[in-house]
Amino acid sequence: MEKIILTTFTDPMMGLSYESEPIMDRLKKEYGDIIEFRNVMGLLVRDVSDFMTPEEQAMKPEEGISLYCKRLARIYKSEESIGGLPINMDSFCLFDKEHRSSKPLNLAYKAVQLADPEKADTFLIALRHATVIDCLPTTHFDIIMKIVRDT
Repeated sequence: MEKIILTTFTDPMMGLSYESEPIMDRLKKEYGDIIEFRNVMGLLVRDVSDFMTPEEQAMKPEEGISLYCKRLARIYKSEESIGGLPINMDSFCLFDKEHRSSKPLNLAYKAVQLADPEKADTFLIALRHATVIDCLPTTHFDIIMKIVRDT
């Protein structure tokens, strides 16, 4: 039987992708011989201002983005029950004045996917965990490189 390829459009910073990990793991275990999952990065956040409220946009960028991150943290925390995985938003700091996009995360995943396809999904999970559990600023190059080295 030919494998069925399922393409998942995701973004490493997306909380719902993190919350879907138990479901994806179970599907891989139960149907891995007939289903192949392929992650494709969807660039969820081109620029954080696209998701900011008018009030947040009216502030100085460092203040408005900080307020947006607090709002996003509340949204992520509210999704904790979906997959039953812990979400820590105590010091969530994904975006700042100089790091306004999830593009670095998407590019990092694609680079790992090209360099070492066998480790790409492990890297993606590590990137999600660093964002959602460790609250690391994973849009920063040095943080991405640390996760690359650890993976």
